[in-house]
Amino acid sequence: MDQGKQGEPSPAGNDGTSAGTPARGGRGKLIAILAAAVLIAGGGAGAHFSGLLGGDDGEAAGEAAGVAKSVQPPAFYPLPEMIVTINTGERKSTFLKLKLSIEIGDAADASRIDPLLPRVTDACQVFLRDLRPDDLQGSAGTARLRTELLRRISLALAPIPVNDVLIAEILTN
Repeated sequence: MDQGKQGEPSPAGNDGTSAGTPARGGRGKLIAILAAAVLIAGGGAGAHFSGLLGGDDGEAAGEAAGVAKSVQPPAFYPLPEMIVTINTGERKSTFLKLKLSIEIGDAADASRIDPLLPRVTDACQVFLRDLRPDDLQGSAGTARLRTELLRRISLALAPIPVNDVLIAEILTN
């Protein structure tokens, strides 16, 4: 018997695979469909939780206004200019001139900082005198300087919270 004749059943399926073997594209299609479903569900959940879908817009606007009223703008306190000699290991003196401002959470704390300024100046100068010119090179050096000054100033002014140290001027000769 010729199996290639029309009308006669063949052991192969319509796509040319044997009857016991699943189609080759089935597993790939299933993975693609599942991946698309996960992406759609994730996108919908993200849109819902970010406030893009549903919810009462009036209620959300009222909550945002309440938060905006309770947040106060930061206050900045300028520290006195500091000029120190830094460690070069040579006879020639190298000076560092530094102007700093500190960011505090409440402007009312500014009056509490004045009596503590000698402590702040001492903490900063002890640290600055041990610096070498190489320690101040590049943006990484400036970032380390800010981090260390923030730590020392925060300790000197405790319990007044210090949010950040801003470098207004830095000059070495």
